[in-house]
Amino acid sequence: MKEEILKAYPDAVVETATGLNGIFTVDVDDKTIFSKRAMEEPRFPFENEIVDIIKKIS
Repeated sequence: MKEEILKAYPDAVVETATGLNGIFTVDVDDKTIFSKRAMEEPRFPFENEIVDIIKKIS
């Protein structure tokens, strides 16, 4: 996923952190754009899903 983001946004700063209990969130400018835990059926993002979300909010 990091590679997908950097391919679409080469100047992006992408940081990762290890979570607990299956937490998986993606934040952009201090706003959560994807949260596995907040979903009705928790899942990881599909391929390019995060990049697509970033494009929609940009």
